[in-house]
Amino acid sequence: MRLQKIHFFAFTVLFGCSKTEVNDAIIKDLDLLPNQALIIINNSTDSPISIDLLDSGWNQSIDGWLTSYKEIDTLALKLNRSTRISIHSLVRFQETRFVSPGDTLTVNLSSSVMQVESTDRLNAQKLIKERSETLLETDSLYNLFIRADSSMAMRGSNDLSLFLSIPVFGDKSLVKSNPALLDELVNRLIDQLEMIPASLTEINNPELEAIQSLKYEINREEAFIRLRLLTSQLNRPEILDKIFSSNLYKTDEFIKGPFAYGYLVFFIKNYVLQGMEDRSRNQAYVDYKLAYDKLPNTLEGELLKTAQEICLEKMLEYGESQIIVGKYLNKFLAEHKDSAFVESFENRFLLAYKEQIKATVDLVLMSNSGAMLSLSELVKEATDSTQLFYID
Repeated sequence: MRLQKIHFFAFTVLFGCSKTEVNDAIIKDLDLLPNQALIIINNSTDSPISIDLLDSGWNQSIDGWLTSYKEIDTLALKLNRSTRISIHSLVRFQETRFVSPGDTLTVNLSSSVMQVESTDRLNAQKLIKERSETLLETDSLYNLFIRADSSMAMRGSNDLSLFLSIPVFGDKSLVKSNPALLDELVNRLIDQLEMIPASLTEINNPELEAIQSLKYEINREEAFIRLRLLTSQLNRPEILDKIFSSNLYKTDEFIKGPFAYGYLVFFIKNYVLQGMEDRSRNQAYVDYKLAYDKLPNTLEGELLKTAQEICLEKMLEYGESQIIVGKYLNKFLAEHKDSAFVESFENRFLLAYKEQIKATVDLVLMSNSGAMLSLSELVKEATDSTQLFYID
């Protein structure tokens, strides 16, 4: 199954109404939009308000955020299931909420506070945030080994968001004095990483099933991140071996989850390519051609197919020529027989790439009279002419 980026659409601006009237009008229309969540914005600052769908399932950069620059605005998220969003501004730190189709969120932003209220008709916020006794015990163990130092927090920002970076440190002395405790923690986190969602079919409510599934995926990603931090902060590379040998990379079960892209990119860079990067260029270069060729030795089925789709995108990201990417795209088609993906890939990337190349490689020339002519126009003109052109 391919992973796809979810797209957002803004809609409905009601003119000549007060904030209260606008909000009331939207809420009355809510029943007409069962597959959407509404975000009502009241913004008294100069900062934009941006929405990041954290569980979009594909490579989600700041360019994919939905952003409003208006004082009063209404945005619609097209959703098929409950998901997690992060609300950003340049005056207050981000807020994270869980939303479901049919929900309405109201965001009130002032210079002193960001206030977020939600109808949360399925009670997703509470259901997902609740932690089992087992997870609470794992939390306690993890906090013994990895500690955040809020006294060294650094405030930062980008074009759309204000954020706080808090450094973390690993307690290596505890590893030396009690290695069995670390083993217990790692085993708990591997169990959390490999957890298969329990069925809620007796409830007969697909929406609650979706919330339960999302909760498992968020807990899985948490375990993945924690295992990586334990690896780096405690200098325990053997933990990576446990991640790579887990069922995360043995079954297609998790390829449907919202965080599969991150799992696979990490696997490609750190297992398939063993962390190899060429830093002799202006930008670090990762050889995703080599990764594409080596992947059949480590993955199979939908996992292999999706990982190779990622490699194709990454080839373009790391500056591979269109000829090389086209060669690998033909190889992908021959191996996986997925013409729909190939067509989609060409439309999304190669057509725009061709236009970009065409626009950037042309040379503009000036004649003695001051007339401007591109090199491609000159060549085209020369084919129908016996004139000689001298270019200095």
